[in-house]
This record gives sequence, C-alpha cells and structure tokens, in this order.
Amino acid sequence: MVKRSITFIFLFLFSCSSNTDKSFEMLEEAFSNWYSKNHYHSINFLNSTQPYNIHLFNKNQLNEYYADLNRFALELTQIDVVKLSYENHVKFNVINDVIDDLSFKDKNLPYGDIFVYKTYFQLFNTLESQEVKMHDKIDIIFENIKEIKSNIEFIIKFKNVFIYNKLNFDKNFTILLNYINNIPIRVNAEPKILDDLEAEIKTLKKDLINFKKIKINNDYKILIKSFAKYNHFKSNISNPIDLKSYYKEIQNKLFTESYNIYIKENDEPIWVDEKDTLDVIRWVVDNKLNNNQKNKSNLIQSYYKNLYKIDDYLAKNKINIFKNDVLPSILTKDNDHHLFSNVYYINNTFYLDENIFVYNNNYGISKSIINDFYKEYFTNLTTNKSDKLYQLNYDKSYQTALSLLIQNILLDLNYHNNDSLYNVNMYLDILQIITCAINQQNLFEKNMSKNEIIENLKKYGFFNDSIIEEKFSQIFYLSEFYVKTVLFVRNILNKYQESNYNFYNELQFENPKPYYLIK
Repeated sequence: MVKRSITFIFLFLFSCSSNTDKSFEMLEEAFSNWYSKNHYHSINFLNSTQPYNIHLFNKNQLNEYYADLNRFALELTQIDVVKLSYENHVKFNVINDVIDDLSFKDKNLPYGDIFVYKTYFQLFNTLESQEVKMHDKIDIIFENIKEIKSNIEFIIKFKNVFIYNKLNFDKNFTILLNYINNIPIRVNAEPKILDDLEAEIKTLKKDLINFKKIKINNDYKILIKSFAKYNHFKSNISNPIDLKSYYKEIQNKLFTESYNIYIKENDEPIWVDEKDTLDVIRWVVDNKLNNNQKNKSNLIQSYYKNLYKIDDYLAKNKINIFKNDVLPSILTKDNDHHLFSNVYYINNTFYLDENIFVYNNNYGISKSIINDFYKEYFTNLTTNKSDKLYQLNYDKSYQTALSLLIQNILLDLNYHNNDSLYNVNMYLDILQIITCAINQQNLFEKNMSKNEIIENLKKYGFFNDSIIEEKFSQIFYLSEFYVKTVLFVRNILNKYQESNYNFYNELQFENPKPYYLIK
C-alpha cells in the first residue's frame, strides 16, 4: 500500500499552466505505481473487468485503499484538462474511469463465488507462468496463501456470503481444492521448503472448509449498488447511442441476409408484424447455423484446421495476428483442475473446454475461434504490456470490438466466398450484444424480472437455451458493461469502414496499440 507519502505535490504545480502536462505525468506515474502495488496481476491477468484487489478483505488496509482513491480523485480535479496534450487527455480519462470503477466496489459484502474464482487464478497464474522463475514462484505462492487466509478470516466475520449459483459454486470450490492439492507436485524445491509448503496448504484447506460452512445469502436486493454503478457509467458516456435504433439497423441487415437463405426453402411469409421478421431470422439460426451438434472426437482437429486457415488467409493479406507468426497450440482443459470455462490462453496455448457449446460446422468453429480464441489472445497481449496504464485499462468491451473487427475484415476480404451465412453470423453477434445492452438497461432502469429478460434474450437475441443463464449472469453482475461494448463495436467498425479499410494497420494486432491512443 502506498502510504501517506502519496503527497499533494501536484497541487501547487497545477497552478502553473505551462506545467500542466508535466504535472499530470507525475500524477499518472504515481497512480500507476499505486495500482500495481495494490492489485494482483501476473503474467496472464484475470479474465475479468474487475481487477483483483489484494486487500479486498482486510478492513484497515481497505479503508486506507479507499482513502488513497479519494486523494487521487481530488488531485485529478486540479488538472486543467483543456491544457493537456491529446495523449495525456485520453490518459486522464482512463485514470478517471478506473478510479470511478474501483470506487464503486462493494466494501461490505463478500461474494463467495467471486472469492473462489479469484483465489484460484491467484494461484494458477503464478504457478503456470513461464516467465517467473521457480524460486520466485515459491515466494509468491507463500505470500498468496497468506493473503487468502487473511481474506477468509475477514469473510467469516460477516457470518454470511452472497453466492449467485450454489451448484456452480460447489463445483468451482472442488476444482480449487483439487488444484491446491496439486501444488506441491508442481513445485521444484528442497525438502524443507516442500514440507513448509505442504504445512501451509494443509492449514489453508482447513480455512477453506470453514469458509464453505458460512451461511449463504441470496437476497438480490443487496446488489442494488450495481444500479448506482451502472447509472454512473452510463451518465459519463460522452457519445450516447440510441440502442433501439441501432438494434433495428442491425436487425434489418441480419434479416436481409437471412431472408435470402430462408426463401430458397420456404414460402413467402405473410407479413403481419415484427414476429414474422423474427421468425425468418430464427429459422435460419436454428436450421442453418445451429444444425450440427458437436462431435468431441474431432473437435480439436476442427479448431486447428479452421485456425490455420483463417490465420493463413489474413497473413496473405498482410494482417498478422499472432506474435512472431507462431500459432498457438490447442489442448483440452482438465475439468478436475482447470476452473476456467470455454477458452483460456496461457503460455501460447489455448485450453479448450471440450464441453464448450459450439456447433461443429465451419460456421460455429469459425465463430468460436474469432470470438473466443482471438478475444482471449488480445486480452493476453493487452495485459502483458509493459505500459502500466495499458494494463490497468484492460477492457472486455474493447476485446469484443476487436474480435468483431476481425470478422468484418474477413468478410471484406471475401474469405467466406460470398457465403451469406457468415454475414448472418457477424450481424447476429452484433445484434446479441445490443440485445444484452438493452436488457441491462431493462434490469437496472425498469426493474424488469429475470424471466422477462431471459425471454427477451431468446426472442430478440436468438440466444440458445444452453447459454441463457450464463448470459443473464453477465448482465446482472455487470461483468461486461454492454452499453460500453456497443459503443466500442459501433465506433471501431465505423472507423474501419471510413478509413478505406486501413484501420487494422493502425491497430497493429501483433503489438496492439491502446485504443485510447487511436484518434
């Protein structure tokens, strides 16, 4: 924790307009250093919009943490933004957004499922890193265990914990214990250190069992703070968007592509109302896109084949995604020891959940590679940057927009040989994001029920039943702020189209430029 040595030296500097940029850069450095010291991140950052606060469950340190945030917020108000350079202006906005985000964290309520998830990755990302030496890993693991025990001690004082999904919580808790049991065999050290480590693990497991006994509180009213956070972010969007109009725009494009496919096998619909339009789209989605259940026996091979094909096609058009032109490996995740779902990237390897819901055809596999593989890879590149501000500004919305940009580029390059179903695929992805944004608004602004939102997701977003609960959870927990995602998607796609298709050159996929530096 940065002590009270975080001074207000900036305040007197701010009075001197000629030094505005210099003063801000001092503030930026101080904030970035503070952030690095107070948030867990390793070689591969958590796939979460919320950075892991290492003092989240320590009351004294937590109070100091929020006091530091308030001081940084105050210091920002002393900046004359108008006098900043463009680059510093956008960095100012980044820091301001991060402070807002961190300030809205719930200070009083422990989330059991989030605690399990982040405890797992705190250990996993340390042990699995190829860039951290073994003796350093051991030191970090000992420190991690100490922190986890402190967190558990603090949580237990609440005598209850909020858990969204008890079934998933139990499953994830078992995986966490399995992974902890496996730590000693993944560590190379002298016998004395191993003995000490096993002793620490033994007491940690006892603490975790005690944590598991805490009463579960599922009163969703306690999450009302999310509403305040949602409205706060929404009010700070500089270029608001009419979601319903944008939905209609994309729906029309999706319908046009769907109709051309539908009419080849069906009679002309009797056009009465919007339901007829939705029925046409639904028929194409169900019968043409989602018409081939996955076959686990060749799923990995299908992913390899399509990954190589897409990468080769992009490379021929001078678009290189993967660093050093080395394609990642694809392995199946270990369901007993890997907590992540769908796809996870580390050590130039994609770990694929063989139970991932994807239709085993070229449409489903291609879509999964772009939406899951590329998105995960972009996330890894972003969070491994040396630029501290770049790291702290990891944004799931931006990664989503980048994956859709890849889809758009492939369409423009006619990778799919004018196959309309790929157009349907892309427009459907955009439509589903907009649908999530609209229903996030419905949840927080109109107090719409869970059942109503799920029905909307099915009807207007064409989501499959197998993922509908997960999608509602993302909306509910604000794990992705979908209004923001829509803005990124629309703006990045528009900029790409307006720049004569050279926008990807500025992005530099091999070494991605932070979006806040792209004018």
